[in-house]
Amino acid sequence: MLAMGMDGNNQIVPVAFGICKGETGPCWSWWMSVLKECMGDNPNLLFISDRHSAIALAVHNEFPLAFHADVQPDAYHKLCQVDPHRWSRAHCPLIRYNYMTSNSVESVNTCTVLTRKLSVTKLAKTYRAMVQEWYFKRREVAANMRTEITARVAEKVHKRKLKSATWTVHSINRYQFQVLDERYNREVNFETRSYECRKWQLSRIPCGHIIAVTRFLGLTDYV
Repeated sequence: MLAMGMDGNNQIVPVAFGICKGETGPCWSWWMSVLKECMGDNPNLLFISDRHSAIALAVHNEFPLAFHADVQPDAYHKLCQVDPHRWSRAHCPLIRYNYMTSNSVESVNTCTVLTRKLSVTKLAKTYRAMVQEWYFKRREVAANMRTEITARVAEKVHKRKLKSATWTVHSINRYQFQVLDERYNREVNFETRSYECRKWQLSRIPCGHIIAVTRFLGLTDYV
């Protein structure tokens, strides 16, 4: 069993791993209880998994403050049976910084497909060595960062700066602005922090409309 996350460069971040007999209710309950001891419960915590009923029950029992989203294995008819907030990034009540799925877990499982046939001790050592190497390399990269944002986000912001360079901005009042991009007319409201394209709300990365307004106002920082 694996608990994974994604960092600011969209790379897999192993949080914890556990070895058990199978994906049964008791195993998932044990796994979630141990995970809770390490990280606690939090209303800003978001779990993404497949629709295994044992996972849903374990999350509900051990992390009552957290939000649990499902990754749907099939398409349209199953999605219609589930509320959009359970699977849609746009309707999620918490911030989902990317299109994260449970595939990251399968990617790590692939790295140990042969080791899993060996002893538990050997498997645990393999996971530890793999995670240790990943974290060391990423700490080295982080230590050499020249900005407060990651290289991936900095590149994305730079592209949005270039794309929005010719967009037109009109003031509505002190806090509201109308931005005409190449296709749409979007509103930016700094007072309520509501931005009509919703890219900021979903990713917390400045969209072209925010960049255009800050440039219009002569500001150096984004809201």
